[in-house]
Amino acid sequence: MRRALTALSGCDGVVVAVPPKDTIKEIAGDIVKQTLKRETLVAVQTPQVFLYQPLLDAYERAMKESFYATDDSAVVEWNGGRIRVILGGYMNIKVTTPEDLAVAEAFLKMRGEGR
Repeated sequence: MRRALTALSGCDGVVVAVPPKDTIKEIAGDIVKQTLKRETLVAVQTPQVFLYQPLLDAYERAMKESFYATDDSAVVEWNGGRIRVILGGYMNIKVTTPEDLAVAEAFLKMRGEGR
């Protein structure tokens, strides 16, 4: 979190991210439209940090215009905000499915925290 706060200077927000390990494809239905270049992609994690006013302004506009996004940075970005990316870690996972929980438990055991 401290690295994200330090990186906030000169931008509206900071996201922690890692390069994807998988090949990512854009699809339309079940047909591949294109293969995206991994070197231009990141998988965004938490924490995300923002200056208060740009975040508030972005959400107020999003509410008025019924804009939906999957994370705070997308709302600030949509509103014209500048988002910096800093390197995260592959053990910083999002726990959404039962499989994710098993991975998180394994990571905690590796670190000696899952006892």
